[in-house]
Amino acid sequence: MSHAPLDFTEFYQGINSFGGNSILFTRRTISNFNNRITTVDFHRNLLFIEFADCKFFGEINLFDSLKKSDLRITFNNCTFEGSLQIQDCEFEALCFFDTNQVSNKFEIYGNKFNFFFFKNRDRGSSIELIGNIEICNNVFYEKVDIQNLNHVSGSFEFIENVLETSKRKPSLHTLKAAFNNSKFHNANFSMTNFGKEVGFDQTVLTGEEGLQNFNDCHFGRAYFNQTDFGSYALFNGSNFHDTVILNGCSGVEKTIVDFSGCNFENDVYFHNIQFRSLTIVNSTFKQKTVFKNVEFENIDLSGTLFEKTCSFDDLKILNVGNCGRRTLRSIKQQLQKTENRIDYNRFKIYELDAYKNELTLNQWKEKFILRLNSISSKHGTDWFKGVLFTLICGGVFYTLYFIAEYHSQEFQITCDSLNFFLKGFFKFLLPSYTSPFENGLIFWFQYIPFILGKIFIAYGIYQTIVSFRKFRL
Repeated sequence: MSHAPLDFTEFYQGINSFGGNSILFTRRTISNFNNRITTVDFHRNLLFIEFADCKFFGEINLFDSLKKSDLRITFNNCTFEGSLQIQDCEFEALCFFDTNQVSNKFEIYGNKFNFFFFKNRDRGSSIELIGNIEICNNVFYEKVDIQNLNHVSGSFEFIENVLETSKRKPSLHTLKAAFNNSKFHNANFSMTNFGKEVGFDQTVLTGEEGLQNFNDCHFGRAYFNQTDFGSYALFNGSNFHDTVILNGCSGVEKTIVDFSGCNFENDVYFHNIQFRSLTIVNSTFKQKTVFKNVEFENIDLSGTLFEKTCSFDDLKILNVGNCGRRTLRSIKQQLQKTENRIDYNRFKIYELDAYKNELTLNQWKEKFILRLNSISSKHGTDWFKGVLFTLICGGVFYTLYFIAEYHSQEFQITCDSLNFFLKGFFKFLLPSYTSPFENGLIFWFQYIPFILGKIFIAYGIYQTIVSFRKFRL
């Protein structure tokens, strides 16, 4: 069945004289509707207008500055090959279901709606949208539902909107604002107030670098479960007024996430996520924060304040060398507060190594001590290295001392001579000031390897003891 044309006169007569509360236009072609209609042009009983299987061509600017708060307009399975603009209107609801095509100019701007739907009703819909979609500067009072979309090219802008959603009732379990299971290309959600609750579960963001951002937004309860943020997810300057959940987000090879200058007023959960980079700079977490089973190539937490408990369980940083000392110290402090001794020891090592790398040549004494601590026992965490360090250093200095003692005598390798040498070595390992040989320490130069050996042996024994106590709380 072909599409019959719908001119403005027929449309006007339909909305003006129809006696029922709804009117339906099915399989019609609409071209270049630029005539402005006002509230008085509608029949007083008309509450619903639906376009089903219609095609729009040219410039469609039919609904401009229309104030009719009880009106519901629905576009069902429609195609927009021209431009569509709905601006400065007040409706009960504006709905786009299963839209087949949008143009390079698809604008919903400066309106006030109780309900706004722009979705595919089938979760597995194969409809691909190509074009520029702008939903900006609107106020939504009850519900926003933008789910199951597959926007693959162009740009998607949801900017400077306000969702004045009330807290959901206990009996209801649907989100007031939902962008779930959708794909957005070159998306921008910045400067938007998402209301009391919003979901981005299984959302995929694609496109150019830096365009997928949520800068300067306000969130209530926010869900990001299995969200693919693409190259960048920028939340700079945003405020989170309720619980935030990021769970199952993956992008360890590509995704850079930035929460700089953010304020988190309630609990925050980072669970089972992988990002290339996570930056949380100069931000405040006022309630409980949980990082569980997370993996980053690098992380930056400098200048961030955790007012309550922050736990880091199974945190993996693939490139610790790129992390600043302040970030590593912040994580270490939080691990200490939560009595996570195992991970605390790891991050103590990371912090000391980072500090060592910051030292200059003029600070060679501190650099030497840190290097020695690392070699001898991995900063007091590896008892085996402590034992090995003690034996090697003791063996080196004992050999030098043995040569100094018996340099004037011939020494042949036999079972008796090896036994004499090894007995002396084990006596040398004892932290005492006596020589392992009966007539030892006769000449002054013999004291040099002897004293240095005793110092390094005592140091190695101490590092070994400290390492055995590394799990002490």
